[in-house]
Amino acid sequence: MSIEAMKQALETLDVLWGIIDDIDTIGDISRSDDKAYRSLVERKQRTRFAKTGITTDGYTLEGGSITALRQAIKQAEKQGRAGGRTYLRRFTILRKYLKFSIRVNHE
Repeated sequence: MSIEAMKQALETLDVLWGIIDDIDTIGDISRSDDKAYRSLVERKQRTRFAKTGITTDGYTLEGGSITALRQAIKQAEKQGRAGGRTYLRRFTILRKYLKFSIRVNHE
């Protein structure tokens, strides 16, 4: 996976955690005032879009580190499948060699 995609995802996680922590603090500050709490939380939660570059249609997330991670995962999976075939070919050749060696050495 791309190091850059992982760094970007970590930064986004840090930002989102900060927003959650701020909302928790808002809850502590405005325990007795539900209207103020709701107003402050709604304002704070909207910052997640501007600070992360992530958008949503209500079902899926796009943009920002989400897009970078998806691309890095796709690339890693492609390399993994190709690497898996190479490993299987090498294993098959090694197995044939070992069978041959065992027969030759056994006789």
